[in-house]
Amino acid sequence: MRIKQSLPLAASAALVGISALPGFAANLVQNPGFELSTPVNTSTYPTSAGGLGQLVQVVTVPNWTRTIINDPGSGGFAFIVDATADNRTTGASYPGQGGGFPSQNSPTANTNIFLWGPDYGPSPVSNGFTGSPNGGKFLGIDGDYGASKVSQTISGLTAGDTYTFSFEYAGAQESGEQGATDQKWIFGYNGILDQVSWVNPTQGFTPWQTYTTTFTAASSSFDLSFEAWGRAVSGSGSLPPFLLLDNVQILDSTNPPPIPPTPPVSTPGPLPLVGLGVAFSWSRRVRQRLLGRA
Repeated sequence: MRIKQSLPLAASAALVGISALPGFAANLVQNPGFELSTPVNTSTYPTSAGGLGQLVQVVTVPNWTRTIINDPGSGGFAFIVDATADNRTTGASYPGQGGGFPSQNSPTANTNIFLWGPDYGPSPVSNGFTGSPNGGKFLGIDGDYGASKVSQTISGLTAGDTYTFSFEYAGAQESGEQGATDQKWIFGYNGILDQVSWVNPTQGFTPWQTYTTTFTAASSSFDLSFEAWGRAVSGSGSLPPFLLLDNVQILDSTNPPPIPPTPPVSTPGPLPLVGLGVAFSWSRRVRQRLLGRA
């Protein structure tokens, strides 16, 4: 006879609890952290192998559309970058030169673009540069030369519902250049145009911050956009101000997922003691029989 084994009560309850857990609210933004990016041609742009480099010309980024604001000959100075953007080893050639990111005008490793930071080998700057708090890749756009806008259509909203809109941003400067810069992200959502602005010091880095707001959806869809803008504070010259963006989210606040119930804590019952008593009684009977046969 085959005995059917069953899970302990506590384990069964835990599995039931897991299967009953509701899902998290879905982010309506597709590819919100720019993690999905694919090199166009790694032979021409060897350092784009990880999906880093200029949008369209060097890497493709699904769900986002890039629009060039000025200097069309630049091809739009919008890039997918990561925490190695300041990592350059002096005198080293590919692949040991470090990080950075390629553009259509700098296809070889020795001409990669870098940002000022503590790992910039030729002239390290302790400006606090870090990658995104979310890790991985993020967007970086020159707010002056080849300034660009990225956008995507957000759908699946319910008109009248309240949504939370948030993103993370920071400011940096291309290595080799100096001068404080005014920087701002100009962003559009739900028919609203807004901005966040700051001053980035020369060779500086403005730490990551989070912008959060709520809005009532006017319709079932809208165009979401981010335009980079930057100028020299002095008003003369145009020094490369790099604006960074990551973790764009639009979540339904009117109908968020319910908070899962706290699973009950199982309390040991008297069964173990009963089992010990039965085992002791059985052992005593066996011992008495053995002694009786001796």
